[in-house]
Amino acid sequence: MSYHSPEVIDLKVDIENLERFCNEILYKIGLDREDREIVTDYLITVERLGISSHGVIRLVYYYRALKDGYLNPKPRIRILNEDSATVLIDGDHGLGQVIAAKATRMAIEKAKRGSIGFGNAINLGHVGALSYYTLMAVREGFVSVAITNAPAVMAPLGGKRAFLGTNPVSLGIPFKDGEHFLFDGSMSAASRGKIMLAMQRGEKIPENWALNERGEPTTDPAEAIKGALLPDGVRGYAIALFIDLFCGSVLGGKFGYELPSNFASQGGFSILVINPRFFRPYEEHLRSFEKYVERLRSHENAKLPGEIEFSKFKESIRSVEIDEAIISKLNELARELGCDLRL
Repeated sequence: MSYHSPEVIDLKVDIENLERFCNEILYKIGLDREDREIVTDYLITVERLGISSHGVIRLVYYYRALKDGYLNPKPRIRILNEDSATVLIDGDHGLGQVIAAKATRMAIEKAKRGSIGFGNAINLGHVGALSYYTLMAVREGFVSVAITNAPAVMAPLGGKRAFLGTNPVSLGIPFKDGEHFLFDGSMSAASRGKIMLAMQRGEKIPENWALNERGEPTTDPAEAIKGALLPDGVRGYAIALFIDLFCGSVLGGKFGYELPSNFASQGGFSILVINPRFFRPYEEHLRSFEKYVERLRSHENAKLPGEIEFSKFKESIRSVEIDEAIISKLNELARELGCDLRL
């Protein structure tokens, strides 16, 4: 059964124009130059990877959160604790991409000097697609695992009301450029971003994705946003619970149920960066990986996680396709902020 609406119209947008547009929006909402560059790079990268639910549409929600005082455009980032392998950052409620990228960069630098780097952050905004941060590490030849807990939008297994975030996990192993192992998935049957995108597009959703406010299955994404998402089975529920406890109890961030439900908040963020050179020469790893991938691809239609996204990335060097409804909302935001550029 297809849930794709025939009214959806994707328009081609030039990458350079999109970069300038994002930069101007972020300038108008008060970000410094370095922070604008980080967030713009994030937005363009995830759009090129085809993760549109976590792409430029998020600018609308980030602006609202900044306007309402949930996010801080000029955070005073502090290191709360640090040793040779681990760091914990207080993000002062800055945009999540800025804080998470800093934690990731510090973890990578620590892994370069030793065998691992563990970057952690609390008090930060929505970090977006976790694969952006694992990709940062993978591109420099490091294995990476990232987690984050999010506002409570998902019912516990057997429950009917939201208690947990979708609490995604991203995994990365380096290979040849553009052919890395890269996985990013939420612990719900579908991410909230996908449901938001369906709502923007006027689409229905599968009835096993979410419950309405009465705790009943729904195909209406607007009702799903008001109600609760469903966990991806026992494993999804258990992993989401672990992540919420780790970010809230161990790191000292907030639990999902303590976070505002504004599409722009995060409880905690962690990324483990592992130096594969600790275990064996890097070239041996690459040869072993290549042999494994060759065997995997001998199975009909088998693909490496991330393969589809990297294919889209290669195809979108000059332009990306964005839903016309999303472009309209972004242009409305640009008018509200007094920006000169339009998409």
